Amino acid sequence: MLDDEQWVAAKVAAGAPEAMARMTLTTFQAAPEGRFAGTDPLPAELLGREPRSVADQFAPPTA
Repeated sequence: MLDDEQWVAAKVAAGAPEAMARMTLTTFQAAPEGRFAGTDPLPAELLGREPRSVADQFAPPTA
């Protein structure tokens, strides 16, 4: 298992910009901490309806 700095170094060695590798790492670290679990009411306010989920976006059309 790689530590954070080894993971970043591996991504940079594979051609990723260091800033992008570090941003991706922080996203991976934040997800299991539940930092993306909440929702903001603003999209519903702007749309005038509840936003569709990703699953809804990719679901086949109903007849």
